[in-house]
Amino acid sequence: MTEKTPLALPYKPQEGADPSELTVGGSVTLDHLGPIVVGVDGSMQRITNWDTLTEAERKNTMRVVAKRNKQRLEQLALAEVAVDPQGDLLSALESKE
Repeated sequence: MTEKTPLALPYKPQEGADPSELTVGGSVTLDHLGPIVVGVDGSMQRITNWDTLTEAERKNTMRVVAKRNKQRLEQLALAEVAVDPQGDLLSALESKE
């Protein structure tokens, strides 16, 4: 069996940032990787070809992804909590006996 080497993220330095220095509690921007897409099951991933999109494609993609992410997060939040007939809060994922 051959061992696969994991793929590395592309290096794109931020303006005014020293890539070799990271402070505890500091922040790192990953904007160059594109938006996070929320799946219908709550999973998250990035758009793999973000770096090849034109500026117009990126703008349109951001608009569509933001709208869809909002809808999916709202649906996931509604599915997470339900109320039983006695008024007790239940997780929608709990088995009802």
